[in-house]
Amino acid sequence: MTRAVSLSCLLLAALAAGCRDAPPPAPPPGETNVAARPADAGLAEQSRRVMVVALAAAGARGDRVRMYAKVPGRAELVAVRDSTAWPDDVETTYAVAADEEGRILQVAEVPASQSGDWHNVYTHYFDAEGRTRGFVRESSFFNGCPRQGTRERTESLFDARGRLVQRRHGLTDFDGREVDPAGCEFLYRFPYRIHLTVQELLRETGLPAPR
Repeated sequence: MTRAVSLSCLLLAALAAGCRDAPPPAPPPGETNVAARPADAGLAEQSRRVMVVALAAAGARGDRVRMYAKVPGRAELVAVRDSTAWPDDVETTYAVAADEEGRILQVAEVPASQSGDWHNVYTHYFDAEGRTRGFVRESSFFNGCPRQGTRERTESLFDARGRLVQRRHGLTDFDGREVDPAGCEFLYRFPYRIHLTVQELLRETGLPAPR
């Protein structure tokens, strides 16, 4: 019995070592806080710097920001010239920001709200190697909380291997006052995915690869 137990322990240890070498699966989305461990504080700050670079690219003018729309009845996304040229019937819009070398640093996805009662934005932030280092879910809505008009924001930070190192969640009204989530019914927390690489996101959404 002792030998059998020892062999089992060795097998489990070997499997665990193999798991440590494999990249982690994408964490499930969640509108919760996950504090950074002291050892991960530097990684969290590094990911925030990646997000700052991506935001700068998104604010640039010219062809560094490209826009696309998903429309009913079409498998391919429609390229949109500028913000005045959106198709009449849109399911989802995308804004893709790249650096001067054409590497994608940010992708913002905005599903259309037919009712106008909510507005959700899902934004991936990538480093120069195409790895997701930040993801932000933003949601604004009028129904479900005691105060009319609520904003929800969840920021997830990842290390270079895709491990979640910190998640910060906030809920405020339109005047910036904190809202207790216990008193809310969240009607607009629709399912979404966090893609750990830009290649995975392009494959899943149908966005074109950088030129």
